[in-house]
Amino acid sequence: VWEFAHPEEGGNVGFHEFAHLMTAQGLALAEKDRGSWPELLAIEGTRVRRDESLLDDYALLNEDEFFAVASELCFTVPRRFRNWHRKLYAVLVRCYRQDPALWLDTGEPEPDRPPRRRPRRRTTPARTP
Repeated sequence: VWEFAHPEEGGNVGFHEFAHLMTAQGLALAEKDRGSWPELLAIEGTRVRRDESLLDDYALLNEDEFFAVASELCFTVPRRFRNWHRKLYAVLVRCYRQDPALWLDTGEPEPDRPPRRRPRRRTTPARTP
């Protein structure tokens, strides 16, 4: 609920989990983007590690998490995301067949630096005695 009330933070577990459903159903990428996806993933992963990205390091866990984290940003801060990640944003626009930057008015500025990121909760498997 908090994330829907504060989209400017860039996180939204609802969008995140929906993106996982998309990947589980094999609907994550448009046909034209499948070949260039690994290269884009590598480029964007480097940007995350250098702290030059709107994506947080949770996106580096695996390809599915990367897609889910990027999807959150695409729908919560679309103009900011488009400014920082033009190629990745274009891939997601084709994937979802939506352009949130055109129709979603979040009242967000288009800043020259990344937004503050809330730490994600990570769960660890229970230890066996």
